[in-house]
Amino acid sequence: MFYSTLPTTKQSHGYGERLSSVHEINQLPLTTWNICQPAEGDLRDDALSTGGLDLVLVPGLGFDKEGHRLGRGKGSFLDRYLKHIGAKPYTIAVAFQELLCECIPVNNNDIEIDEILCAGDQEVLKK
Repeated sequence: MFYSTLPTTKQSHGYGERLSSVHEINQLPLTTWNICQPAEGDLRDDALSTGGLDLVLVPGLGFDKEGHRLGRGKGSFLDRYLKHIGAKPYTIAVAFQELLCECIPVNNNDIEIDEILCAGDQEVLKK
């Protein structure tokens, strides 16, 4: 099963809403941030009430070899999400080589990524 972890309303925490397939994401409406996500009022199963998540693909603007990531500065949504779901799922970031940095500044709220993969099958980090 595939789950979107984007909030669908201002009140929603976006803790994972079920999609029937990965292809369904292309049929979802665009938000003001130009992101495909379920529309407000579109009722779906919640990932946390159906057994949780095993794997999360993590976005980022930069990564270091310690597993730290530079997000978009929108309030650490991903880090709060990963803390909220309890048992942390395995996290993988897929990145261009140009996004690898020597050091990413972090704080106590940041969650480390388990694995970072780059083009050419290069594995940068695997914990």
